[in-house]
Amino acid sequence: MFQCPICERNSSIPLGGASVLPQNLHLAFEVEVAGYMSKMVNNSDVVCDHCIDGGNGPAVMFCCTCHQFLCKVAYEYHRTGRHHSKHNVVGLDQEGARQLHTIMKPRDPYCSQPNHENNELIAYCETCSLLVCCDCTTATHKSHTMKEISTVAKNHQMEITGARENAKEVVTKLTGAMFENKRNVLQVEVSKQTASQAINQSFETLQQTLEEREKTLLSELEVISLSKITALTLQKENFEKMFEDISHYTDMACQILQTHTDYEIVALGGLIATELQAILKRVQTTALIPNQHSNITVSVQTDDFIRQLLTLGNWLELYPSPSSSTWITTSVARVGTKYHVTVQSKTSKGEEYPHGGVEVKGEMRSKTHNGAVVYGEVEDHRDGTYTISLTPQTAGPHQLLISMDSQHIQNSPNHLDVRPKHDYNTLCNAQQVIQCSRPTCVAIHDNGDIYVGSGFNCIYVFDQSGQLKNTIGSNGFGDGQFTYPSGIAIKGDVLYVADLANHWVQKMTSSGKFLHRFGQNGSGHGQFLSPFGVIIDSTNKLIVADKDNHRIQIFSEHGGWLLTIDGKGSGNHSFESPQGLALDSQGNIHVAAQGSNIIKVFTKEGVYVRMYGGDPKGPSGITIDDEGYSLVSVRDGNCLSIYDPEGNKIHTVGNLKNPYGDNGEGDFPKEGHVVKDSDNCFTDWCTGRTGLTSAQDPQSFVQFSLSLLDHVKSIRLSRELWDSPILLPSYVVPPSSTSSYVVLKGKEKVQKGRLKVTQSLEKLQYSQRQEQKKEDKKKAEKEKMLNEPDRRKARKWEPYNDPRILSCLHSFCVQCLHHEIEKRGSQQTFQCLICKRNTSIPMGGASDLPQNLHLAFEVEVAGYMSKMVNNSDVACDHCIDGGNGPAVMFCCTCHQFLCKVAYEYHRTGRHHSKHNMVGLDQEGARQLHTIMKPRYHYCSQPNHEDNELIAYCETCSLLVGCDCTTATHKSHTVKEISTVAKNRQMEITGAHEAAKAVVAKLTGAMVENKMNILQVEISKQTASQAIIQTFETLQQTLKERKKTLVSELEAISLTKTTALTLQMEKFEKIVGDIGRYTDMASQILQTHSDYEIVALGGLIATELQAILKRVQTISLIPNQHNNTTVSVQTDDLIRQLSKLGNLLELYPSPSSSTWTSTSVARVGTKYHVKVQSKTSKGEEYPHGGVEVKGEMRSKTHNGAVVYGEVEDHRDGTYTISLTPQTAGPHQFLISMDRQHILNSPNDLDVRPKRDYHTLCNAQQVIQCIRPTCVAIHDNGDIYVGSHLHCIYVFDQSGQLKNTIGSNGIGDGQFTYPSGIAIKGDALYVADLANNRVQKMTSSGKFIHKFGQKGSGQGQFNSPFCVIIDSNNKLIVSDRDNHRIQIFNEHGGWLLTIDGKGSGNHSFQFPRGVTLDPQGNIHVAAHGSNTIKVFTKEGVYVRMYGDPNGPSGITIDDEGYSLVSERDGNCLSIYDPEGNKIHTVGNLKTPYGENGEEDFLNEGHIVKDSDSCFTVWCTRRTSCDWMMPHLYPLLPPFQLTAPVEAGSVNFAAVSDTPLPRYCAADDMDNIVLALGQKKTTLEQCKDFEDLVCGDDTESVQDKVPQSGFNFHTGSGTKDVGKENVEDLHLCWNCNLAKGTKVTLNWCTRNCGGNIVFML
Repeated sequence: MFQCPICERNSSIPLGGASVLPQNLHLAFEVEVAGYMSKMVNNSDVVCDHCIDGGNGPAVMFCCTCHQFLCKVAYEYHRTGRHHSKHNVVGLDQEGARQLHTIMKPRDPYCSQPNHENNELIAYCETCSLLVCCDCTTATHKSHTMKEISTVAKNHQMEITGARENAKEVVTKLTGAMFENKRNVLQVEVSKQTASQAINQSFETLQQTLEEREKTLLSELEVISLSKITALTLQKENFEKMFEDISHYTDMACQILQTHTDYEIVALGGLIATELQAILKRVQTTALIPNQHSNITVSVQTDDFIRQLLTLGNWLELYPSPSSSTWITTSVARVGTKYHVTVQSKTSKGEEYPHGGVEVKGEMRSKTHNGAVVYGEVEDHRDGTYTISLTPQTAGPHQLLISMDSQHIQNSPNHLDVRPKHDYNTLCNAQQVIQCSRPTCVAIHDNGDIYVGSGFNCIYVFDQSGQLKNTIGSNGFGDGQFTYPSGIAIKGDVLYVADLANHWVQKMTSSGKFLHRFGQNGSGHGQFLSPFGVIIDSTNKLIVADKDNHRIQIFSEHGGWLLTIDGKGSGNHSFESPQGLALDSQGNIHVAAQGSNIIKVFTKEGVYVRMYGGDPKGPSGITIDDEGYSLVSVRDGNCLSIYDPEGNKIHTVGNLKNPYGDNGEGDFPKEGHVVKDSDNCFTDWCTGRTGLTSAQDPQSFVQFSLSLLDHVKSIRLSRELWDSPILLPSYVVPPSSTSSYVVLKGKEKVQKGRLKVTQSLEKLQYSQRQEQKKEDKKKAEKEKMLNEPDRRKARKWEPYNDPRILSCLHSFCVQCLHHEIEKRGSQQTFQCLICKRNTSIPMGGASDLPQNLHLAFEVEVAGYMSKMVNNSDVACDHCIDGGNGPAVMFCCTCHQFLCKVAYEYHRTGRHHSKHNMVGLDQEGARQLHTIMKPRYHYCSQPNHEDNELIAYCETCSLLVGCDCTTATHKSHTVKEISTVAKNRQMEITGAHEAAKAVVAKLTGAMVENKMNILQVEISKQTASQAIIQTFETLQQTLKERKKTLVSELEAISLTKTTALTLQMEKFEKIVGDIGRYTDMASQILQTHSDYEIVALGGLIATELQAILKRVQTISLIPNQHNNTTVSVQTDDLIRQLSKLGNLLELYPSPSSSTWTSTSVARVGTKYHVKVQSKTSKGEEYPHGGVEVKGEMRSKTHNGAVVYGEVEDHRDGTYTISLTPQTAGPHQFLISMDRQHILNSPNDLDVRPKRDYHTLCNAQQVIQCIRPTCVAIHDNGDIYVGSHLHCIYVFDQSGQLKNTIGSNGIGDGQFTYPSGIAIKGDALYVADLANNRVQKMTSSGKFIHKFGQKGSGQGQFNSPFCVIIDSNNKLIVSDRDNHRIQIFNEHGGWLLTIDGKGSGNHSFQFPRGVTLDPQGNIHVAAHGSNTIKVFTKEGVYVRMYGDPNGPSGITIDDEGYSLVSERDGNCLSIYDPEGNKIHTVGNLKTPYGENGEEDFLNEGHIVKDSDSCFTVWCTRRTSCDWMMPHLYPLLPPFQLTAPVEAGSVNFAAVSDTPLPRYCAADDMDNIVLALGQKKTTLEQCKDFEDLVCGDDTESVQDKVPQSGFNFHTGSGTKDVGKENVEDLHLCWNCNLAKGTKVTLNWCTRNCGGNIVFML
């Protein structure tokens, strides 16, 4: 390679080197002309080129034609010569030189080959791309393609012209692209500014929101702290008020005890003690701890918020990146069918772009049909996705191209195979692919394997080549066996087979391993009558054509029934005998109704949609292709019909032959199945049964039928039997964290935070000053009120008499009280003028208020002192009218002023000599208060004024005189004043002592209250500082994220600008190259000769075309979108900010905290209570550490208290465990931080402990005929199963409410209902003799049933008990299969706990089943005489007990087990560890008909919702043999009378039904008489022989004593003599009229059903 020094482009160097490169003739000519001009101008002695050695002198002229300098001689020769006369000649001067370039033309070139130098180039060799001379054409280039130079030049001119025209268009495009590029560069800058502005605005909004939230939190903090301080202040005032009241009463109590008389103590002591005790009681009911917790903290969950801040803002390009965008398709490309492609636009980061508006194109180019192109239709969904629809026109390989903004998206172009269109019009019979005997159905696995059902009752598995890989199943009725497999569906590793003759569907693995089965013969939910087709939908639901029930059933993948589409009836929805099923692309179900000759379409919910194809004669198989075309195999029409998506028939393939039949019959087989593989390639699998018929070989057919039944081989059948109908039995199978509170510390603006805290302190100080002013004002008002009565007393000294005491112990004169009470009108209370406390007004008004004797005495003394000091003329109180002069002395004993005479009388009198007397002066007045004592008070009753008060009437609470005790208070309780005073002193002293303790508590509470007020302020300051620091951190994070986004914006803009600039330079370079080549092309076309055009034209055209081609391969649109948009999704952040930060109290609010309990309080049993702590807002508090206490106080047993044990779970919840010691009403108290929580105290009834040691026989509750089982509904209704094959429903009082069911084998009928379970509106009944479980409503409406006789999954052999767990799963004891089976609520089998085998897990004949509180399953194994315990997953846990034939079992809420022992006639009780603690023996039945003394055969135990137990004892009498099959088959019979002992006679009587039950107990013989002949049978205890024949025939087959072999419906069973449970005898014999039948059997009570089938 050689790099051009000018343009730096590389050129390939030829093998011959530079000499072989094309010569630039034009440039060579220019060089030549320049040389000539130089000689003409600069050199005067130019040698003549014509003369030899210039002998004729120097040149004087120049010939422009010959390109020669000429001397004079040569010039004359040229001028006059014939060949040169027309040559252009110029002079050798500057003028000639100037004319030279205009006149002179290039000479024709000469050949460059050796020895060809004088040969002109006359031709062009296209083989070598060279100009050649004449000699070259005959030598080296002799065999090459030659063209004239003019022709080649003309072609080159055309190429150059075309390339130049194309270049013009390209240059135009490039110019536009350059302009667009420049515009994008400018727009990038505009977008940058716009994005920067958006960032600034968004972050300003967030910053403002942060500031507002910070203010809000600080404001909330202020409100919370103020609320706390206010509440604490009010509580403090309440404490102070109680403290003042207690002090007031205790002071009065002390004063009375120290200075008052017994009268005063009796009068006031009771009031003081009562009031003091009332205050103390009020204090006890008041929480003395602060009513507000002092700690306030702020929780700002900033982790998630900061993470969001750090990722806030996404850079979006308004148009997505084509190279990142993707496409998908789910359809197959087919000729004539729309092929849909979904395009997902994505950004350069691979994120889905959520908007539309991008130019998306799609095209499909054929690689074989001349590159035929199909352009797609594009639908923009405006969410970043696009749908391209293309309709291929040709089959074969194609190229799919998808572009976005003229650029290929990811994986485009892509190879695509277009398949031919289904041409159903040319569909014909297929060739034989697989040789298969008697095929019945077919399915294709995703891996290509072909599953073919066979009339030989198996499934063959072939690979795609037709080689047999596997054989699944065999003939029979067991698990994994088939009797005519009629439908197959396979998906993944799951294979479903519709087993037509067995009336079930089996689920297996794809390799044939049996999993489970569901269905049985019947018409109920989940039952089948000839299931035919089965398919699986996209949600793994099974859709089954229940042919002879004329319906479609839908099941879960486990076989649980979900929905039925019933075809019976009339109308559009009806259909008959559905066989084939298919699903269309919308999920609708297409049903090939063979009996209705039509196709019906239903939604997946079972709603009728439409019908089509009303002319197929017996449609059987059906499938639908991906275009919606239906292919229907017409069984009776021997053809295959094709319908378009609208249901119009478009083609029929007739005269179909069977490629798989044994005999190659030409007719269409009876069963036709159509199936498609994953590639929509269809195969018409025509199936049929050939086989033997009864007309061909009856005996062989009989033997075949017997082999299917596995019948007893010893039975002989005569050929005459074929004249009678054969009844074969049907065989049916059942369906089987704590949040992280982080407070971030700020790094900046600490001063700002301190300022805010200081401002908060100033506000607090201001509020405290205001509070102090209020308190001072209150004190002033209080002092004023206190002083007001004194002033009133001073002003009105004389009228202040007869003082009465209020309940607050303040006293007022009776006149003032009367006046104030009259002012208040009808009010029942009076407010004390001093303390503002209310006192109830007595009925008699103020006069009935207690008298203040002490104050009355003080008033009296004060009056005497006033007279003594202020008045010198005081009248004598002893003399009449003061006739003996004024008083000179005062008797302190008599309380009288005495004159001189009276004084002498007192001084010398016997009764008055010891009286204390004082003079009427100031000294006497001073002594008066010390010496004078209160007088004994006198009675206030009329005529009793002189009687002293000597006693206290407790009946009336009054001081009475002597006369009162014998009059008004004669029959009352009267005590001495001293005794009453002593009692009152004791009361006051006790109250006083109690008050001391209360005062100490109050004092501590007030101190704690004040400390809490201070702590609230500290917490407020701490929380405020935390808020400020946290939000400063968030502000800083916000600034950093903003800075990062701006930096990213700068980088993105720079990247875009750089990329656009480089693209611009590339465009400019291309435009320059194109311009250079187009200029040279124009110059060559205008001025150059053919030689030059041939020499350079090809090169120019080639290079120009190469440049143009290169332009086509590059994108001319700007390589960077000009729009740079930032998406700052602030809505969620702003919503979070509005809730950011929670102000929490470190301790929750007791008044908001709650408690719950699910257990029953019982004596001696731990009672558990769960406490949930909550904040004052009702939100759950997530931490522990709070002081929680619980106690239980008896209301009857002297208030006995039980304290609880508290477990702190550290998550805000607490468990309190208490063990009640006494039964009866209790008060339950729960406190949190010494405050009652919500709903505390609460009344609680404690029930007595169950004393199972005293458990005895219950009394009769309900009279029920022969009960078998029992269950109690949540509403209290009692459901009792009866031997009369029904269920009685009683209310709690024992009244019969309803009867459910009757005897029989149909839906809602029972044959010995042995177990009942009820929950809500769902009733489940274990139907023992019918070997099934029925589901009904609580009112008895049948819903569905599941189970049949057998030992497979979901089958039963005497289901005995059924219970429901907390997850609505059904647990059934499958008694005679020795196992427990678990089902879902729809009857779908889930799990089996198998008791067969040996080891701890094994058990026999399970009867009762129950659940303990942990959900474990307890099994009463009657045959093993033990109780086995398993987990709900079936894992063995333990065993306990040694019961004698356990039957019923239940467990109470404490874990005690109650087990009824059938063979022990008792009830055993076991503790939770399995130890027997009590036995109740000799149980009697309260419900039996005859009142038997023995314990009943079946013992069921049940508990109601209150865990109250009832032992429901049930039994079967020995006459209770059920013969349901005998009754409808024999002629009508009637029980004749009298009945002989030990036998029962049946005689034929027309129109009289056969009795269902025999009346004789323990019967041994049955006499069956056909016609009028009667025969009595001999008594026999053991089942010995069966005789079929006439009267004279003897025993044909002797049954061995050890037992014999019988068919029981699910295979052969060995039945011993001692264990005859269920015995079905199939009699294939024709009994003549009057035939004697001898039938002897075991009459033990273990006998089950003996079914006669004649």
